[in-house]
Amino acid sequence: MQQKHKKTAVILGAILIVLALFGGFFYSQADDTMRELSYESGEIYPYRAEIVTKDGDDYYEKTYLFYDGEVPDESITESFRANGARWEYSHTEETPRMKVLEKEYVHQVTFDSQSNDLKVLLGMLPLTKEITTEDGYQGVVYLNPSSVEAKAKGYKAKTIHLSETRSYYNLDSQDLSYVPKSITKNGEVYQLKDVSWQSINTETIDGYRLADRFTAFAEYEADVSRNYVTGYTVTADYTGNVAKAEKDSVEYTLVFQKSKGIFSGHFLAMLLPLAAILAMAALSIFSARKIKEKTAAKKTIEERW
Repeated sequence: MQQKHKKTAVILGAILIVLALFGGFFYSQADDTMRELSYESGEIYPYRAEIVTKDGDDYYEKTYLFYDGEVPDESITESFRANGARWEYSHTEETPRMKVLEKEYVHQVTFDSQSNDLKVLLGMLPLTKEITTEDGYQGVVYLNPSSVEAKAKGYKAKTIHLSETRSYYNLDSQDLSYVPKSITKNGEVYQLKDVSWQSINTETIDGYRLADRFTAFAEYEADVSRNYVTGYTVTADYTGNVAKAEKDSVEYTLVFQKSKGIFSGHFLAMLLPLAAILAMAALSIFSARKIKEKTAAKKTIEERW
């Protein structure tokens, strides 16, 4: 019985070896029919292809460039032949490629001030500013002095007291009729408040010296309402170029490892189902023989009885 089992195992082993040899032959034949880099229909060509050595192993790297919205086709990961060897897909390395966008930008600042003097305002403003815009641009902008502008923020009324002094010369008496009761200056009317007199010449009459010429010094006053500015709103522009970097495309580098012949992953994957089928066949044959042996043993026992 053991001889029969050994014979069956030998037959199955021989079948497995023959199938492996035939599989390796057809696998190598199929491998030889592959074109250099084996581009499939509709596949784009890499813009760079090279063989590199890492840690003693050779790798074939194919690099593709895909722009926004483009998706790599799975066919670019298929195995191929190049430089007398077969190369099998290992992994993909992605590298974003950036582009720089630049534009001219005007940045306006606004602040409050109690003065509208340009020299004062320029002293309150820095010459440059570093900014980041809402859409991600960055850069340095420079003050434009000609853009500085101050506008009145508001007005408020107040009453002010004004005074003015007038002199009236060579008057022959201290008669108030010689002195105006009001005067006008800068559109404002001033009313007479007080008058003082000074003699400028004397004359002898009956042995007495009497003044005969006078100067009148008149004081006038006015209360007027004036509007004044409560403050200023100042605006100023900064101009310059700003820039930002954004993803323009993605560089995909597909790394392929040199195949190790029939022991490569692809061929082993092909042999696994075959080995499973043979194992199941062997198990079936073994089980059938066991059942047959048990049946024969049972008959022998019955015959003994």
